[in-house]
Amino acid sequence: MSSASREYMRQAARKSRSKIRAENSDRWEEIQEEARQRSKSWHSQNKDRRNERLKVSSQTEAHKASQVNRHRKYSHGVDDAQYQELFEKQDGVCAICKQPETAKHKKSGRVHSLTVDHDHRTGVVRGLLCRRCNTALGWFNDDEWLVECAMFYLFNARTAHRSDADKKKRQNAYVKK
Repeated sequence: MSSASREYMRQAARKSRSKIRAENSDRWEEIQEEARQRSKSWHSQNKDRRNERLKVSSQTEAHKASQVNRHRKYSHGVDDAQYQELFEKQDGVCAICKQPETAKHKKSGRVHSLTVDHDHRTGVVRGLLCRRCNTALGWFNDDEWLVECAMFYLFNARTAHRSDADKKKRQNAYVKK
């Protein structure tokens, strides 16, 4: 089914729900609860059938790859060709630590793909990162000042033997402008 067809179906379903809700405004909560109960009942009666279908479809590598590609496209606007271009441009390693991804999926044990990093304010894609570097940037809230402060802290801890005047001079180089 094409994306245009899917969108048409979504709009039709929304209109249908809106129409039902308008016609049955006094019973809307009751109608929703009935629908939930029907769904629960079907799932409990068809648990094996549903699980088998999900298990088969989710086990294929093509299915897994399409899910990852769909997520990248939806979340970051990066299709598979653009991802591959970034991946090759970075030689398959993280843009920060220059190491390949090593984090593995809990269930399958497969190595994760590099994560698409983007600026949260503008949405612009910056590159591909490993899970560790992406998480670190997330903890710093993409704030350059915090990253500089962390760099300063690490540098001073490593150079504890230096004189106080030298430390003060280096500290002033990192003062936020």
